[in-house]
Amino acid sequence: MHGDVDHPNDAVLLKDDYENYHLRRGPYLNALSGDLVSKTFLFVGFSFTDPNLDYVLSRIRTTFREHQRRHFCIFKRRTKQPNETDADFEHAQIKQRLAISDLKRFNIKTLLIDDFAEITDILSKIERTYRTRTILVSGSAAEYGEWEAAASETFLRDLSGALVQQGYRLVTGMGHGVGDAVITGAIGEVYAHRKGHTEDSLVMRPFPRANPDPAERARLWEAYRQELASEAGICLVLFGNKTEGESTVLADGVRREVEIAREKGLTVVPIGATGYVAGEVWGEMRQSLEKYFANVTPELADKFEKLGIKVINPSELISRTLDFINLITKES
Repeated sequence: MHGDVDHPNDAVLLKDDYENYHLRRGPYLNALSGDLVSKTFLFVGFSFTDPNLDYVLSRIRTTFREHQRRHFCIFKRRTKQPNETDADFEHAQIKQRLAISDLKRFNIKTLLIDDFAEITDILSKIERTYRTRTILVSGSAAEYGEWEAAASETFLRDLSGALVQQGYRLVTGMGHGVGDAVITGAIGEVYAHRKGHTEDSLVMRPFPRANPDPAERARLWEAYRQELASEAGICLVLFGNKTEGESTVLADGVRREVEIAREKGLTVVPIGATGYVAGEVWGEMRQSLEKYFANVTPELADKFEKLGIKVINPSELISRTLDFINLITKES
């Protein structure tokens, strides 16, 4: 906002620089104003004594009196310093309280901490909470077990649509037999209710399959899976089989995605009733839920159990899946 180390002659330092800021850097102020209206800010290590920011915040406050965006900031709670008198300490406390109260005018909520090390924990918590709203859909299906293809595809379409409807963002590598139905349901939900841009609800990353070199293709796919998992907080596992020769076998790619998800700290949610890799992973997790979930309550154990119970119509699994994902999202 006030310059760059690579352009020291343009740094904002003098009183004249501040007074002429709106003339020299008007586009920046407009961009910042737009972000402050449309996004949520977290101010860290910021004193709020900057006159330019105060100008922007004041304009927004007077323009959007009843509909201001909520922002947050972190301050270290004022403590008594060595050799500080009681009077000086009381004055400093009052000054901090007044600063916090003044920020409320701009709809900025202050979080007081006792130690700067707490900021790392806070940011980690924010990241976990944000990422749990994005779900990596891992699965492939050359066959659907006892279910017919039409019923299974309807289940996948309706499940992805329901997840998008509830505010989740889906990431898919377009696994065979699963990916098409997932994106169809998600896009259908976005268009049906005009829920912003498609990218806000769905990330599609088809695996590159044209490389003739098996070793190079495997390397690319591994990097691809790593990148997909990095965008999510939950890994939803469905089916997990592929054709090899004339046989249907477990999909090692889906199994690898589960491993990567765990390495990156994602919460793995296997829909065991769909069988194959998903069924195997569900069975493994069922043996020791406390290893995979921080807080295993009777409700969580019961809802997880239902993910593996066989059903006649796969669409019966939609409500069970939503119930479990909503539970772990709430608890995170």
